[in-house]
Amino acid sequence: MEEILIVDGYNLLNAWEEMAPFADISLEAARERMIHLLDNYGAFQGVRVILVFDGRGTGRAETVLRGQTEVVFTPESQTADSFIESLAADLAGRFRVSVVTSDYEEQKSVFGSGAVRISSREFAALVRHSKSRETGHYRDASGQLNYLDGRLDGRIREILDRKRKS
Repeated sequence: MEEILIVDGYNLLNAWEEMAPFADISLEAARERMIHLLDNYGAFQGVRVILVFDGRGTGRAETVLRGQTEVVFTPESQTADSFIESLAADLAGRFRVSVVTSDYEEQKSVFGSGAVRISSREFAALVRHSKSRETGHYRDASGQLNYLDGRLDGRIREILDRKRKS
């Protein structure tokens, strides 16, 4: 059964300590960084990620695909919480659904729909752990990162070096 991860975007953004430096630059920078990390997480874990941001007050109601991550900005008339609750209820039973939020009311609704709740802080820790496992996946037996260059035949490496320098 396919697994779907629904993420309360601003809830996670505010709970994730690593996002603070990006949020200091701009909210857009923090969102972009989070989208990038969640897209990598989803690809590595084999999970479909739906990242939901509250679109109220932004004049921005849209759904876009960023890599394999679906990014949703809710319409003015709908909060991210109500969107997530409705989506979780709709998908639960047909998919394994997990919702990332630390909002208590949203958690109760998610439990009621049959989805699993993951707190924002727990999820940030899961992403950190996954990222270290992902990096380890690309290391060789000596612990060094195993770049493509190290796996190329010597003749191929010479040809590519000549092309790069020309």
